Amino acid sequence: MMKLLLPDAPPVAPDAPLSDLEARLQGPDALAAQKEALERIAALEQRLRTALAEGVPPADYPALVSVLDACQAAREVLTMAVRAP
Repeated sequence: MMKLLLPDAPPVAPDAPLSDLEARLQGPDALAAQKEALERIAALEQRLRTALAEGVPPADYPALVSVLDACQAAREVLTMAVRAP
């Protein structure tokens, strides 16, 4: 587990979820949480692709492409994190 190096962060148990999403993905409604997160990622990707298609300043392009890459990675992690019974 990655240790957070935030000076004011409270101690976290090694097996405790780091986010509300992680907690939901470990709970009884994990499939619903996964679906919602995947939908939000898809909506973000669509907004990014629309912005890129309409044109963005050259300085912004690398950051937006990096966010698209992060969306892809998040989708892959979410797809692997929850399996239907």
